[in-house]
Amino acid sequence: MMYVFNGISITFALLMVTLSAVYADEKSKEFYDFDGDGINDSIIQSRVNNVLHLSIYMSSISKNLTYEITPPDDNNFPVVHSSYKFDEIEVDSTHYSRQGQVYSEVYKWVPDKKQWLLVSVITGERSDPISGIFTPSLEIERVSCCRKIGENQHSISYKSKSDVKNEINNELKKISDLLKENKSEHAIKSINIYSAAEYVTTINDSNVVLLNDLAFFLAKKDNIASAIILKDIVDQYPSRVVAKLNLADVYWELGKDYNHYDKARTLYKEYKNEMIEKGLNKNIPKRVFLREN
Repeated sequence: MMYVFNGISITFALLMVTLSAVYADEKSKEFYDFDGDGINDSIIQSRVNNVLHLSIYMSSISKNLTYEITPPDDNNFPVVHSSYKFDEIEVDSTHYSRQGQVYSEVYKWVPDKKQWLLVSVITGERSDPISGIFTPSLEIERVSCCRKIGENQHSISYKSKSDVKNEINNELKKISDLLKENKSEHAIKSINIYSAAEYVTTINDSNVVLLNDLAFFLAKKDNIASAIILKDIVDQYPSRVVAKLNLADVYWELGKDYNHYDKARTLYKEYKNEMIEKGLNKNIPKRVFLREN
């Protein structure tokens, strides 16, 4: 399933910045609570003869799990880092040269199986944010059970488009219920940039309000994921001035590190003018006047 983002310079450029990791030429050890039991687990990665060795201690089962990842070629240096979700890790085999191709496998901790299993594969074109060239595409494919880390010899079975669509709709239904119960923190807990990239493919008249609300709360945690959703809403529903204001606010925050102030100012001006046309001058937040110029 292909997700195309035209004109969103932040989408994959920031993804690469956010997910960048130091190659494990030497042994490294990091701590995360992968299984959500309140106790830090550990992941040790080291490289021997270009083979990546992983040792992951899971506190919930009091066990050390070991894996070996053999790169597909001599120019590829897989590295493992924590994903955006507490129970996921990524095996990133992206070529970090200019015009390099993205390839990353996301593994999820499955308590019932007591194992890390592949749940999605991310591919696309690598961005070049320094020169202003950004990736035109990002492909996220959900995987059927059950491949473990390092089992490269096993072929990958992907879920059908209809199955993925049903899963996404069910996820959005759960998010909607949580927001109605004023449990916004819980609603956005499992949302990452990949989730956002998938959700925008479902935008329609029946869920645009939900996705706007989700993006609003998501901005408190992840401006990149929020911007992915809001950008598509504004493109498809330009009359939704609330989404335009939310996107302007997100761009403003991103501007501190990634120079998106001009995009924010443009949206603030558009929002202000549209509100004035509707006779809603008094409802325009003060920050709009302060930031539009």
